[in-house]
Amino acid sequence: MKILVIGASGRVGTDLVKQLLADNHQVIGTTRQDKKLFDDEKYSQLDLDITAEKEDIQTQIDQNI
Repeated sequence: MKILVIGASGRVGTDLVKQLLADNHQVIGTTRQDKKLFDDEKYSQLDLDITAEKEDIQTQIDQNI
């Protein structure tokens, strides 16, 4: 299953991503960090600022997909 984790760099998000990857899910993590958080072929990362306005968030998603 493909799962989006908002805040993958936080304490809870990091633990959640680790568990999802261990369970063989495809995970897309969001973070404002440039460095890729997990070295796993099933993990990809979006640079996303969820504090932005809705239209700006949609633009960020469109640019990163």
